[in-house]
Amino acid sequence: MGDLNNNGIQDENEFVLVNFEGDYIKIVRPTDQLYPTTDLQSSASISLVPSRILGSMKESVLKEVINNITFDTYLTVAEKSKDPVQNNIFFLKLHTFQNDENTITGFNNIQQDVGIFENNEYFGIKLRFVQRKGFNQYYSGNERQLNVDRTARLRLSFTPDLSLLNEYTSSVQRNLAPEVFSRNWNINSEGIASELVYKPTNFIESGFKLELKRSKDNYPSQPTNADLNIETFRLTYSLHGNGTIRAEISRNEALLSTNPFFVPFDLTKGLVVGKSYFVTVNFEYRISNFIQATLNYFGRAEGKSRFIHTGTAEVRAYF
Repeated sequence: MGDLNNNGIQDENEFVLVNFEGDYIKIVRPTDQLYPTTDLQSSASISLVPSRILGSMKESVLKEVINNITFDTYLTVAEKSKDPVQNNIFFLKLHTFQNDENTITGFNNIQQDVGIFENNEYFGIKLRFVQRKGFNQYYSGNERQLNVDRTARLRLSFTPDLSLLNEYTSSVQRNLAPEVFSRNWNINSEGIASELVYKPTNFIESGFKLELKRSKDNYPSQPTNADLNIETFRLTYSLHGNGTIRAEISRNEALLSTNPFFVPFDLTKGLVVGKSYFVTVNFEYRISNFIQATLNYFGRAEGKSRFIHTGTAEVRAYF
């Protein structure tokens, strides 16, 4: 973003996330003052298959539906804290987690999946709810995050070689860091995506995907709306088990309702305002059981910039 305050120093709020060529290293100078901490990582998962419980039901439409429903729940809690009462952490006293005084970093995550006829040849539905709450107090001060994603996916297979995937998403992305203005946003978004997949043989697969998304950042005094539309065509060819060729071309367009001083990365997913084009080609080939060659090409033109070409080649030998 440049030197905003003209002090000749690269301050924290002068860095923003970008998709390409945006790497930088933050230097942290440690002190001699040490703090005892407690670090906890915990998780649990629950899978419920009603057909295993209600297998004795009489044959009916209800039983057929129940036999094709699954529930999967994932819970994760992590906390790194200076809390002097360590049992608060070890015994998962959640009311003491993510507090301004003791927590260094922590998050909790809930994911609930519901599958309906997922193994059906011609039809399937997948519902997902994910919520993640986080907190940290690093260089930029106390920072709280909230991410909520709701997804509904519908799969329709018309023939063995032709299928249609439809997806609806609704999400909330919130980040509050009072000391750094560029780390604050409150984004609500909705989007739909539809992909037509054609697989004429076992060696060829193609797909055309259309994505439409509208996001709104409610944090500024004048909210910012962003409209995204993305069209992608991809093609994959398998070289009879010895390698694969993958090619993808994508057109992306991002439009903003206003011209804000700062645009959060998550508002446009890193896309610059205007039209962007991306081309990707990957080639992998196994020369022998011990030698593998890889060629990659990536081309991009963002907004009004010129087309940039990037290529890599690699040969690996295993001994």
